[in-house]
This record gives sequence, structure tokens and C-alpha cells, in this order.
Amino acid sequence: MIFDSIMSFKEAAKGTKAPKSVLAQMVLLEVQYYGTDKKLHQGQMMVHRDLAGDVKEIFSKMLAEKFAVHKAVPMSAYGWDDNKAMADNNSSAFCYRNIAGTDELSWHALGRAIDINPKFNPWIHKDGKCCPPDGKYDVKRSGTLCEGGVISKLFLKKGFIWGKDFAKYEDIHHFEKWLTPHPNPLPQGEREFLKPTVGLVLDEADDFAGWNYVKALVDCGLNVKFITYEKAEKQMSDVSGLLLPGGFFGFPAKWYQKKVDAKESKRCKAYVAAYKYAQKRKMPILGICAGMQVMACLNGAKLFNDIKKECPDVKEEHRDAKEKAKAHLVKIEKKSLLYKILGKEKIWVNSNHSESVVPSSFAAPAVSGEGIVEAIELGGFALGLQWHPEYMYAVDGDKNSKKIFKAFAEVIRQEL
Repeated sequence: MIFDSIMSFKEAAKGTKAPKSVLAQMVLLEVQYYGTDKKLHQGQMMVHRDLAGDVKEIFSKMLAEKFAVHKAVPMSAYGWDDNKAMADNNSSAFCYRNIAGTDELSWHALGRAIDINPKFNPWIHKDGKCCPPDGKYDVKRSGTLCEGGVISKLFLKKGFIWGKDFAKYEDIHHFEKWLTPHPNPLPQGEREFLKPTVGLVLDEADDFAGWNYVKALVDCGLNVKFITYEKAEKQMSDVSGLLLPGGFFGFPAKWYQKKVDAKESKRCKAYVAAYKYAQKRKMPILGICAGMQVMACLNGAKLFNDIKKECPDVKEEHRDAKEKAKAHLVKIEKKSLLYKILGKEKIWVNSNHSESVVPSSFAAPAVSGEGIVEAIELGGFALGLQWHPEYMYAVDGDKNSKKIFKAFAEVIRQEL
């Protein structure tokens, strides 16, 4: 992950002329986004605390939709100069200033206005003049806001007014949400989010977890925070649930039933740290494929290193069948959490794994027709699945998969 901004609140506010009473209303948010370089980035937005939930949800949706954001850096980095920030195509919110060319205070001065990709979404006068001068509006480009688009519609749904609809000019990058009295004033720095956030550990190969996971979580009303490998547990303080995604990465040799040449990877260590943090706090946890295997091994299970070699009687498709919605059947116990969610004793699933949990080392609430462990349950909502429901949901629209993510989201909301 590329970090565009890692300021403290004091650094983000340095040099502002805003009164203390205004600054006390601001919060500094970490936001993650799909960059214009097609890589995962993390930046920061300073906004009014009332908008914190909206902003987190909007950035999560932009991430799920791969709506490109060039960068998001607090305005102190530009000396509070709006023209410099726009020239750098920077997305921002709080900036204590007047509306350009007037003596009227801007909604940015109260942290209640947001600018997104000013170069892609320029201010355009009726005479065709643009600001920034090299801005170009091209609705075919990712990161461009357009009428009827997913992101602009979400802003409008949240009650923002879009600058594209201004009478004298089109301020396409600009959204503002007017002031309403807050019934319960909050102490300075306290955050208020409308939607709970799920921690999602990064993918080792691509530097980001698969977008199908993000789509499944966001579509079920959750925000997403990516967890990096260094000190993963310290990044979990503002999340309410944990998703450990699938992937191919090194496990400790001691986790295998037979002796293997294996070394624990940084990604695995991050999974372990994040899982222990979530487990200790009884957070809802969903582990998928390798994520399930980590959960099982941390609770005493052993692994087959190679199903084909160690389970010669297995003929079902398990490896490289992720894109097949009906690779094989899974049988589900009626007393299980999974049955409670799905209401079915058998379902078709996809598959993409060569390792698996040894059945004799762990009680499984769901198995394939040939006895491969397909799910684990560890009490509360700590559910592991060997197949890939995120792919089945995002690509195939699978109803069973949607029920799983919906149940995960519902229990997280209940725990808040």
C-alpha cells in the first residue's frame, strides 16, 4: 500500500487561521482508495465530525467501484492554498478560506465540503474557462464524476449538494453538506461513523485484497479498512470485525501433519496478529480459504500440504476451480451456524486450494462429498469457509454467498 499522507491531527491543522471553536469540530480520517496508478493508496481527509460516516462510506464505495482517486492529503501540505492543491489533483475537505473572489466563508472552512480529483472534475465557467487551467472533463476516465454515476449518486443520497448544479458555473469536483445543529455535541477528536468498519488484511502478491471481497462487504453496508503486515494488531482499534481473505502464502511448518519445507510469511504473521486481536475482543470473524486454515491451525488443527498426494481417493475439483460455481457439493450439519444462515443441508460451491484441514484434527460443520473440511466454526460468529463466496457473489450473484456476507454484517451491527 502507498501512503500519500500520514499526518497527525496537529500536523494536518498546522498554519490554519481557523478559530479553535471551528477546529474542535474537525476529525482526521484515514481513507483508502484505488489510485490513478491502479495501486492501493491511503491518504487522509480532515472533515467536520458530522460528515465522518458519510466520507468513510463514500471512500469505501469508491474503492469497491475502482473509482480512481489521485491523492487525498490535508490542505496544510499546500499551505492552505486551494489553487496549489487543485493543480496537484488533490482531493480534500477542510480549508479555512472564503469562496474564491468573495468575502463569503466557504463550506470548506467548516469542513462541510469535499473536492474530488479537481483536474478530472474541474470548475468550469459558462465561457469555458477552467480551474485548474489544465483540467479536463472526460466522463470516460476513471475518477471522473458524472450525472447518474455511482459515486455522484451516493453523494446526493447522503444529502450533499453538487457543485455541477450551481447556476453561475459548474464546480464539478465540489460537494457540500449544509450545517444542521448536532443534538449531542462530541468531545474534540471523537469520531462518529454511520457504518461499522471491517478490517481486511492485504494481499501479498497484488498489494491489495481482491476487489470481490470489498464489493461483498460494501454491498452489505460495511466500510473497509485494509490492514498492512507491520503491527497489524495496532491497526485494528477502529474496526468492528475481521475478514481474513484467501491467498497463497507461507504457513509455519508445524501446522502441517507431515514434515514439509515451509516458512511463515509476513502475511501469515499479520493474519495471526489480527486474528488474536479480534478473538480476544470477541469480534465477528470471517475466514475464507487460507484465512479459514489460519483460524483452524490457531485452534489446534493440522493441514494436508497437498490434497492430491495425501488424499488419493479425492476426485472432486478443489484446485483451480474458483470460476466454477458448481465445482462440488458441500454437506452442512443442521445444528451449525452455517445452516442457520443458509437454511440448507447441501450447496454447490467453487474451489481453489491444494491444502486443507485434516478432518481428524478438527470437528467440521460442513464437508465435501469426499470428506474435505469445507467450514469451521469457533463460537459466536467466528466462521471459516474453504471455498470463495466473495467470488461467487461478486461475479455470479450467488444468493447463498450474499446470505453469508449479510449475516456477517448483521452480527457486526448488533455487536456495536
